[in-house]
Amino acid sequence: PGLPQSEVPIGHVTNGVHRSTWMGLGVQQLLDRHLPAGWRDRQLAPEEWDRLGEVPDRELWEMRRALKRQSLRFLRRRLARQLARQHAGAGSLKHAGELFDPDALTIGFARRFATYKRATLIFSDLDRLERLLSSKERPVQLVFAGKAHPADQPGQELIRRIDELSRDPRFSNRLLFVEDYDMAVGRALTRGVDVWLNNPRRPLEASGTSGEKAAMNGVLNLSVLDGWWPEGYDGFNGWAFGYTGEYEEDETHKVDRHDAEELLDLLETEVVPLFYERDASGLPVRWLERSRRAIRSIVPGFSAQRMVADYDRLHYRPLAARGRLLTADNLAAASRLAAWRADVAGWWDGVRLEGGLEGDGRLDRSLVARARVSGLPDAADVRVQLLYAREGGLEGPQAAAVTLRPAGRDGADLLYDASFVPQHSGRLEFALRVQAVNDLLASAADGGFIRWAGPPDAQA
Repeated sequence: PGLPQSEVPIGHVTNGVHRSTWMGLGVQQLLDRHLPAGWRDRQLAPEEWDRLGEVPDRELWEMRRALKRQSLRFLRRRLARQLARQHAGAGSLKHAGELFDPDALTIGFARRFATYKRATLIFSDLDRLERLLSSKERPVQLVFAGKAHPADQPGQELIRRIDELSRDPRFSNRLLFVEDYDMAVGRALTRGVDVWLNNPRRPLEASGTSGEKAAMNGVLNLSVLDGWWPEGYDGFNGWAFGYTGEYEEDETHKVDRHDAEELLDLLETEVVPLFYERDASGLPVRWLERSRRAIRSIVPGFSAQRMVADYDRLHYRPLAARGRLLTADNLAAASRLAAWRADVAGWWDGVRLEGGLEGDGRLDRSLVARARVSGLPDAADVRVQLLYAREGGLEGPQAAAVTLRPAGRDGADLLYDASFVPQHSGRLEFALRVQAVNDLLASAADGGFIRWAGPPDAQA
């Protein structure tokens, strides 16, 4: 409480996936041929992955086609068992063995069917989707899989809706829902489709690791900028779509319509045409550039190896060092910190701060910050700062801090000042604060002792 959002000492570690579990054998063999020996132990070195730029287009394309054929064979077997459980006739079973075209653009969607993930978003305009899927020159096919929580009736309704549409004559040869979603189905889809679709309602996606698994296999993500994708998307390793502004809860239907239209626009104008664009030798060269980029950009940054390294570097080691510091010599440092907290808590409620800025900043651009602090004991260890930013930016990471120096006393009050030239030009807003500080705190915010000179919204 009392801190600008940019200073709140809560970090994050983005999820990563276990590469050897989710990366297809064909991809690993391709990397064995083109990356330096021992690449599996050096996943976090991005410069080594630049060698993927030397992989011939033909070799990359044949690897992707092989993974796709393997996945389609797996899906046909699963569908045959699915139909057998339903006592389907011989014609249906024969059809399952011929289902799907390995040369058609295949879009995959597999995850938990929570309503915020909007599994049926692509079905918002069935006539338009039918035209997209049934094209003779540029056919598209969809594979869905997933489960809903037993108590999640709306999620189960989404599954029922997709299963119904898969039986609709308009989509029966281009839409498949795979039952009994498990890791085997997940591996088949994240390796074998061409595009991985992810369209949650922002900002509800925690991570979305299935997209990381797909990208490791050269599959291109087509995703809303939520979860891990804002970090993973580089403008070339897939596509981003969806409304990115703020919206009220009662506007979700409007946002859903916007996102559905943008998704179909993107499929019609960019994704599908790019997949079917071929050079003289029959290769989708520009598609392969993106596929290669997906592997290069995602594996080093979104593996479980990187995730564990981040926990270790950012959290475990610093906490271990702090634990050793506080517990050494029979908890001597912890005892000093506890005593300091108790002492400050006894007088902090009486601390008051006032002050402001002098100078108009228009000549030599220099300003002077002055502060008066009352209620401080003589031995108090405090820090007085002025925070400033362009108008509206005090909560953001661009806010700058100026530490004021002691400048004498006025009776019982302590005076502080500092002269500085603002880093930012234009109309600025500022705020003054005083904090009780101690070297044993994990951060300046850890003490919880902070006082502002009125609301941090004055302007200069």
